[in-house]
Amino acid sequence: MIFGIVMGLFAIMLLLFGFLATGTTRQNVYSSIRCIVGGKVSAIFVCILHIVVVKILYIDVSLLLPVVVIICAMMLVVWWQEGQRTCGKPAQ
Repeated sequence: MIFGIVMGLFAIMLLLFGFLATGTTRQNVYSSIRCIVGGKVSAIFVCILHIVVVKILYIDVSLLLPVVVIICAMMLVVWWQEGQRTCGKPAQ
């Protein structure tokens, strides 16, 4: 939940920088050395977003694998118990 909020805030900031970096706004706002700073800030936000995405993927995978293993084990136990109950009994 927190990662989603943080990523949403970063996306809004990047959108704001995108609006400021186009058309006449770019000529008025970024006509001086400040344009270099704006580009560096955008690059920092992109790097932070990539790090956050990698962390989210790591968390998702680390939570998914135990769940899949548990579900497979439970299905194996149910299959084994069903086989034990019907073993040797004639089909009806």
